[in-house]
Amino acid sequence: MSKTTKTILLTLTAIIMASQWSDVGANNRCYGQPMGNQGEFPCNQYFHVCRRHIEGYEGYLRLPVLQEMSPWRQSKADRKLFENGDVNITFNTELSVLHAWEEDAGLRAALGKGNKQNFTIFIKDVYRDRMESLSNGQKYRMDLTFRSPLLHPNNPGNKGGDKTIGITSIRFGNFICPEPVAPTVNSLPACRIFMLDGSITDGYRAVAVFKAPSTKNHWVSTIQFPVSIRNFDTPNGDKERVSDKELKIKSLRHNGRQHEGSEFHLEFTVHVYGDNDAERRLNKRAAKKIVRMTFNEFVCEGASFVRKWS
Repeated sequence: MSKTTKTILLTLTAIIMASQWSDVGANNRCYGQPMGNQGEFPCNQYFHVCRRHIEGYEGYLRLPVLQEMSPWRQSKADRKLFENGDVNITFNTELSVLHAWEEDAGLRAALGKGNKQNFTIFIKDVYRDRMESLSNGQKYRMDLTFRSPLLHPNNPGNKGGDKTIGITSIRFGNFICPEPVAPTVNSLPACRIFMLDGSITDGYRAVAVFKAPSTKNHWVSTIQFPVSIRNFDTPNGDKERVSDKELKIKSLRHNGRQHEGSEFHLEFTVHVYGDNDAERRLNKRAAKKIVRMTFNEFVCEGASFVRKWS
């Protein structure tokens, strides 16, 4: 390979690297390696180490941009994410120093947004143009230095660098580390309830339809309301008040035997509290939003009301 060809290849490599790192910070061009011990501290992957000091690290955060950063292009909801600071970072232990080159440290101190372990960083106005020029899908680089006496080689608490100090959480707009646990999807079916009479001023009469989950000689049903119930009646079982919002109904002698898969109709009438018609109407509407019902092992949540019994 000729000398000219090598020069061209080196130049092209430099151009490619520069284009890949269009998100670099303002102060240096260090391309460090992500901090280790990501098994214990997953958020360490977003801090790249440039230099190891005797009591700390110098490097940069490289954070995913998950929203438009220009105030002119941001949605109202996204703007609110930055009202109380631009970047929040938390460590597993207290630090003696945390310094971000582009930070308005005076503002952090004035607002009390740092307690040596949890820090909210405000970017100075003079550096905001670079951050606000970014779009969804790009990366934001923020140079960062932190130190702790724990990292000193002579400190007995030093387990060795990133085994001693770790980042436990980061927030940058819509980017959150570690990722929030997705809420459990409700897998319970809606309760089947048919309206028999909705004209009662302070309540209603309805029937809940259950399929017996197993064959038994007796049954027990519960019903939980979101509001206090003044009176509850049913011709199909013996009622027992568990609380002002929950009732238990037990089978009668003649209807206790239920075969698996058979339908059982539990008719009931509800009356609610209220000092006037308007209050009673509100409580009546709320009482239709049944929280939970059970019929032996069967459990359902919420109510799917059908207006007419058929």
